[in-house]
Amino acid sequence: MTQFNHYQIKFLDKSNEKLSQEEYVDVMNQTGFLKFTRGHFLDYILEVELIIQVIIENYMLHKKSKLKGILRKNVLNKMNLSQKIDILLAIINEKKELNDKDLRLLKSYSGYLRQERNKWAHGIIHFKQEKNGEIIKSF
Repeated sequence: MTQFNHYQIKFLDKSNEKLSQEEYVDVMNQTGFLKFTRGHFLDYILEVELIIQVIIENYMLHKKSKLKGILRKNVLNKMNLSQKIDILLAIINEKKELNDKDLRLLKSYSGYLRQERNKWAHGIIHFKQEKNGEIIKSF
């Protein structure tokens, strides 16, 4: 396993192949692309989280309420995405905003969102190597 900053790269094939300079540059380029992709994915997740937060605020308080800032600062900003999703689903269920089928679908999607968010936020970047001719290709 090689360590670059706080990202870990694991080569899964257990080979003893040494990376040439060209192959090393290729791995670094792929790592850079994955960092870029990871960052953008997490930015989108933050946007979704903010939308969930606004929906919760709007359901729990009147739109002109002066308590929105207090709710946001002292409650919602201290919660993680999973907790916010749980509250949103409870509100939707209580208000009967969706039929049972659509609520189950939303729960399924939100579970998938949580899993993917955690993978991208905390996961390890893995590369698998295959030797094609004289070139070791990492993907």
